[in-house]
Amino acid sequence: MNEKSGFSVNGFVAAPVLALLTIGAVKSISIPFQVADLLLIVTAAILILSWAGFFMVQPKQARVLTMFGSYMGTVKETGLRWTIPFFIRRNISLRIRNFESGKLKVNDNQGNPIEIATVVVWSVEDSAKAVFEVDDYESYVSIQSEAALRNLATSYPYDIYEKDEVALRFSSSNYLRCAIQRSTKPIRRCRRKSHRSSNKPFGLLT
Repeated sequence: MNEKSGFSVNGFVAAPVLALLTIGAVKSISIPFQVADLLLIVTAAILILSWAGFFMVQPKQARVLTMFGSYMGTVKETGLRWTIPFFIRRNISLRIRNFESGKLKVNDNQGNPIEIATVVVWSVEDSAKAVFEVDDYESYVSIQSEAALRNLATSYPYDIYEKDEVALRFSSSNYLRCAIQRSTKPIRRCRRKSHRSSNKPFGLLT
């Protein structure tokens, strides 16, 4: 499932239009009620219900729209918005977040015990995948990042033992960045966007 744009209009445009239509429909209903007023009563009720379609979108946030279990799209336009009031609107943050993993005690590919940790800086890129493809995308990123770090640490030696050998401690950040990208491939299922971050103890930038 890929992210798509959801239906919404500018709330500052929808509000006066909806207000005029609601007032006009209510004033058109005669008292006492007549059979001919039934359609006007239904119309007025629908217009009043439509006021529940207003919602706010903060900067660097999005609203995932669903209706009857179906994904209807994502709204990223900021400010006051209006959409079909039957849509369930789930808020999701697109802001950059970071966390520091705990120290992992692992063996490098030479069997030497090492301690390694990382700082992961990430944000949601595809809201549909983050919401619908994993149960808890925040926990998913944390667990997968730790697994990727463990896989990286056990794939290379910590020190250089042979000429031109790749090592965690001395190899260029560009090479190790590629290795981390291969290791974190499973995380991309929820379309997590990687930002520059420091990885300890070898000071790698990703």
